[in-house]
Amino acid sequence: MWIFHSLLSALAHSFQLSVGKRLVVKFSSWFVAWTMHVVMLVLFLIFGYFTYQGVPWENVSFSVAMAVAVVPYIFGSVVIIESTKRCDLSIVAPIVALTPIFIVVIEYFWLGAVPGPYGFLGIGMVVLGGYILNLSKAKGGKIFEPILSVFRRGQGLFALTGAFLFAFSATGCKVALQYSDAYSFATAVYVLSFFAISLVFGILLSFRVVKFPKFTLKDSGWLGLHGVLLSINGLANQLAFALAAYASYVISLKRMSALFGVVLGVLFFKEKGLSERMTGAVVMVAGVVVLAVFG
Repeated sequence: MWIFHSLLSALAHSFQLSVGKRLVVKFSSWFVAWTMHVVMLVLFLIFGYFTYQGVPWENVSFSVAMAVAVVPYIFGSVVIIESTKRCDLSIVAPIVALTPIFIVVIEYFWLGAVPGPYGFLGIGMVVLGGYILNLSKAKGGKIFEPILSVFRRGQGLFALTGAFLFAFSATGCKVALQYSDAYSFATAVYVLSFFAISLVFGILLSFRVVKFPKFTLKDSGWLGLHGVLLSINGLANQLAFALAAYASYVISLKRMSALFGVVLGVLFFKEKGLSERMTGAVVMVAGVVVLAVFG
């Protein structure tokens, strides 16, 4: 069952990015992210009513880990939504799948953990996949352009930043889960995320950095769907972790979202370069699998 839940999480994440890309054309990234968390709050309160057994808020290590899990997550959510506005979905989805690579970097500087030979092989495959992802940009002798373009504002930098923030969040989740069961933790972290993003969104509204927009009934449907997809993604992910023998297997299989994202970008947004981007995404996903399972 963990395989089903992992694939469901990957698919929901890909569709979530697609719906977010549609919404961010009309609304600000902060508004889209906030409404997404409103829907998620309702669904997880219902879920928590049946499964919540409490979490150790009085434990300092747990509380610090929750803060590390929540704060980067809410900003990462906004950045990723904004990235779908500035860049093709078929570029954003594979870059977001790089989160495990950043976890390795964070663990190196934080814990001094060094990946083994397979770890470096996985990282090398990810870099190669990233190059293939933008291979068409290497024309005219610009051999470094496929990699450099990822770091440009409109071509992948936002997605890269979001993946880095998600890596910090994942590290916090990993620590917090040592003190709580998966179901109670899922309810706690997503409810806390709602209050955190509401606080920041409220401050931005009060200083008129963003505006609260008008929206139609049709818009409400898309905004609601966006939140439902996030909830399915989050819940399926937690269930997969609870059922799988090894977390690395779940992380690896969820990276299929990169492939789903490339396909959805071509189908829904008529993005070009399917073969190039699919090949790059496959190599990147393979590298993440090698890193997660063997590294």
